[in-house]
Amino acid sequence: MLTIYTSGFLYLNLTNRCEIMGEKKKGVLVLDITLKVQGMTCGHCKQSVNQALSNLNGVHAVEVNLDSGNVNISYEDSEVSKEQLTEAIEEQGYDVVA
Repeated sequence: MLTIYTSGFLYLNLTNRCEIMGEKKKGVLVLDITLKVQGMTCGHCKQSVNQALSNLNGVHAVEVNLDSGNVNISYEDSEVSKEQLTEAIEEQGYDVVA
């Protein structure tokens, strides 16, 4: 499902595996994605995932929710891909399941 809103926001739902929303600003598309991650149980886990993602070029913000297992990421699609985000999390020892 792909819908483009007149306010400039874009919404894309990829088979309910993740949600990506973005806004085009000054020629740069900043996307918001929510990934479902398994194996995070404590503050160290949260810090590890947050730091790994924040170190990637193009990542603007990271929010890790231990209770839901969701990791919300704002990033520039021209700088970093969903695959690179997933790899950074998995290199910390966690499983990205959606």
